[in-house]
Amino acid sequence: MRAALPGSGTLIDVFSAAPGDVDTLRKLLLGTRNDSTIWTGTAGQDKAVAWSEPIPLAKVKAVARANNCTVNDVLVASAAGALHDYLQAHHARCSAVTFMIPVNLKPVDVTLPDNLGNEFALVQLELPTDEADPLRVLAVAKKRMNRIKHGHEAAVAFRLQETIAGFNRQLYEASVDLFTNRTIGTLTNVPGPPMPVYLAGSKVAGIVGWAPVSGNQPMSFTISTYNGNVVVGIACDKTLVPDHETIVDGFAGAFERLLAATSAVSS
Repeated sequence: MRAALPGSGTLIDVFSAAPGDVDTLRKLLLGTRNDSTIWTGTAGQDKAVAWSEPIPLAKVKAVARANNCTVNDVLVASAAGALHDYLQAHHARCSAVTFMIPVNLKPVDVTLPDNLGNEFALVQLELPTDEADPLRVLAVAKKRMNRIKHGHEAAVAFRLQETIAGFNRQLYEASVDLFTNRTIGTLTNVPGPPMPVYLAGSKVAGIVGWAPVSGNQPMSFTISTYNGNVVVGIACDKTLVPDHETIVDGFAGAFERLLAATSAVSS
């Protein structure tokens, strides 16, 4: 087991309540909350993937409407709930984890641009993993996602990496390793076509993807929507998370608890 990653502790918790741009500075200088636990360690060479059964998108939207939040907030909170269940099953503790969240910096345009290529930043999202109440987890996820949206973290992170890359390759790679190892992996939400699509005359049954894991990251979550359903793909390091299927199976259970809690409050 390696020591707690940079950013774990009371000082981080205090600054995480600061306004958007102050919190951005805190993340860059002090780091984020990412407690050591059963999936912390040195990654091996073998990786594995798994994916969930489809969850009706209409159910997710209903929970989002009832809680005055976004679909992404609901899905992110469900991911935190799945990790909470995994920790509980292994009698392990972990107060919070940090994920890298890709943020697109290009304006959405239905036309094909003259120059192709990605332009996105990776922001850091801290999620509670020691909270059993799904509505409280959702409230935290919503608050922290809103802080990212209303701040300049994505633009600052992108320009910082762009500037460092202009110096030399070694410095750039060192900075990538620093920010990568402050997180347990990538968590991304990929909206797909809302209607069925066809390939060579055959209907595409579903879409699933897996964000890569790098460095000593134990896992990544890729949440995909397609044709009215949500599917979660998880990629894991087999050394650090040998029973990764239980995490992706727990996603549906975490969402169902959130759905039940929402219904109980609304009734």
